[in-house]
Amino acid sequence: TILSAINDFGHDVVFRWPVGLDWTSAAENGLFDDIDLVLVNGEGSIHNSATRHRTRQLCKLGPFAARELGVPVHLVNSTIAALDKAALNDLRHFSSISVRETVSCRYLQDYGLKSEVVPDLSLGHAAPPVEERKAVLVTDSIVDPAAHVLEETAERISGRFISFQKKKRSLLEKLTFRGKANTPIKGANLPRALERDLDRILRDFSGCQVLLTGRFHAFCLAILSRTPVIAVESNTHKIGAMAMDVFGSSDRVVESETATVESLVAMVPVAGFSELETQAIEAFLEKASMARCQMWERILA
Repeated sequence: TILSAINDFGHDVVFRWPVGLDWTSAAENGLFDDIDLVLVNGEGSIHNSATRHRTRQLCKLGPFAARELGVPVHLVNSTIAALDKAALNDLRHFSSISVRETVSCRYLQDYGLKSEVVPDLSLGHAAPPVEERKAVLVTDSIVDPAAHVLEETAERISGRFISFQKKKRSLLEKLTFRGKANTPIKGANLPRALERDLDRILRDFSGCQVLLTGRFHAFCLAILSRTPVIAVESNTHKIGAMAMDVFGSSDRVVESETATVESLVAMVPVAGFSELETQAIEAFLEKASMARCQMWERILA
């Protein structure tokens, strides 16, 4: 969605940098020397800055771009929580901040930081047509105890279980990845395999009666495909906060600490959307589309 917007406004992507790698090496190698704008895709990475190096590095892009480069720097598509004073001060240097849900917006507001709510950019993907819905689909969670509960629930209800957990790399694979990661990603094309994976996942979601998940983006794509969904909260407030923005309640979201197989099994038979919920989804998706358009116009025009 981000790369398409950049292309639509007639801009070129000079380079992209992997979130898992410290960007200061890119600066030292001169990669920032010929750019007009820095765009930071925050996703779920900006929280708990006191203990997370990645969070601190992403926040530091604000003062670096503003002071050292003299170019606009925009933080988009982010959930934000539990930042220390240094990280919050770094955020003050961003030209704009767009967060994925209202809870993050209110959090920043409490510290005198202005932001706009633009629901997750995955919602900009085209939803597949809904055909016959059957069976229950269950995904894992980034929170290990919740992932175990979800997998056991899938077994209990004979649902199909999908894990999005990355496989552990061998030493050779780690060294190979590290070598590739130190090379900036040129251009604006996604790997075809990634696009195929996204299309397949959306088709899977659109074909199930109920989605049971502990993944934020699975919750997003369930809303996009109008698939009845029950979720176990992730490692921040992001799923429950989005549910509040969509439905005005978090009844469809269970806290990871209290989720049990029995409670999830009981929720599945009554997971269908009510008429009011269906209307709320349509209104939310329309509002999200307008917010995306306004954000890109402001940043890229």
